Amino acid sequence: MDLRERSFKGRDLKPVLEIINEAMPLDRLNEESFRYRVLLQENFDPELCIVSEAEGQVVGFTYSVIRGETGYVNIIAVKQGFRGRGIGSSMLATVEEKLRKKEIGRIVFSGGPRYLVPGVDVKAYSRAIGFFTRNGYSELSRESVSMSMSLMNYVTPTQVLELERRLTGEGYSFRQLDDEHVLELLLFLKARFPWWYEDARRTMERYPRCLDWFTLALRNGEIVGYCQIATDGLIEHFGPFGVAEEHRNKGVGTVLFHRCLRLIQSLGGKNAWLAWGGGRNYSFYIRNGMSETRRFAVFAKSIGGE
Repeated sequence: MDLRERSFKGRDLKPVLEIINEAMPLDRLNEESFRYRVLLQENFDPELCIVSEAEGQVVGFTYSVIRGETGYVNIIAVKQGFRGRGIGSSMLATVEEKLRKKEIGRIVFSGGPRYLVPGVDVKAYSRAIGFFTRNGYSELSRESVSMSMSLMNYVTPTQVLELERRLTGEGYSFRQLDDEHVLELLLFLKARFPWWYEDARRTMERYPRCLDWFTLALRNGEIVGYCQIATDGLIEHFGPFGVAEEHRNKGVGTVLFHRCLRLIQSLGGKNAWLAWGGGRNYSFYIRNGMSETRRFAVFAKSIGGE
């Protein structure tokens, strides 16, 4: 089989979307979401956006992105009928070599900026576990999960309302973001949660009339926590979400979480979901009414630098 790899071109969009949607049916993309997650990615590099051709047609696609000193394979998919022929392994090896030349020493699947999935769905895409293992990747964990809850019958628990009243008496306050607090929130994120700064900045830029998608926690007028919905414009999408370390374990996060649920509900949302949670946060979400919907295995490989 004569296999050729090259950079993605605009004319490849239709076959690439067909390949992705066939290979990853739980994470389908259309033209708009592909544009957002791939082409408009702030770190987009055409060298890392690759199609594979065989028999006169596009049969594979992979897209990677660099953040810091790590490379992330955000998407890799092969057309049905062409799997098992080494096409995916060849694309992965090409990506590794390109990243190595850029002095990237580690590559991860996935969870990179604007990721499609945070890892391999251990049920829906179980075959991919063997694929990454055969190509020298080590499984780091299976702690990453997607979670959700119905808001059809949601009412804020009485104990949460009482908790908010108690915290208010201790100098805390909770409110939606407004223009007076935009700069303070961005500075708070840069200092405390720099990995979420770009999510917030981009959401404010894309949806300038939707500052109320951000909920703030303040202590004596200073921001100490926040949560966000609709990072990608989807009202029911919860997160990111964070509280300054010295203000944790006091219930601030619980109040923020339930305020966000009420916000989603008030905007017409019937469910709330998060794409990537887990680890020490898992019990928090379970305790507050969410349930696990998907679980992901994260893989990584050391590829060295030049």
